[in-house]
Amino acid sequence: MLARIRHLLSRPERGTSTLEVAAWGVPMALFLVLMGASVRMMTAEQAVQSAAASAARAASFESTDAAAADAARAFAHSSLQQSGVECAGMNVTIQAVGLQAAIGTIGRVTAHVSCTVDLARAALVGLPGSRELRASVTVPVDAFRERG
Repeated sequence: MLARIRHLLSRPERGTSTLEVAAWGVPMALFLVLMGASVRMMTAEQAVQSAAASAARAASFESTDAAAADAARAFAHSSLQQSGVECAGMNVTIQAVGLQAAIGTIGRVTAHVSCTVDLARAALVGLPGSRELRASVTVPVDAFRERG
């Protein structure tokens, strides 16, 4: 019996690897989950930027402000849907003064897209709250295109 006690006492590190895994496992798992959530949010930000570019480009092909606004909304919505980003609220506005520029003058159209993203759905980890993602893109209007 005394020999068994001496044997147990002579190996003080026995079982510590289990404790180390338990101590480091939880913080590492939390770090990986938060890293995944960050990547998903960055992907959503890029999708909003892409939607703004699509909206501005679509608006630049139209001849009237109303048609440009409609095209911008449709293309932004389509772009976000194709990217898999679900907006709780989406707002698309354009500045289309370039559509009325004189022929021979290069006009510009700017699209502003904002999308409120629910963090629980976007990050896939059940984070509370929401975040508004915004992007603006300006594109030229062809100088020699027919104006409305």
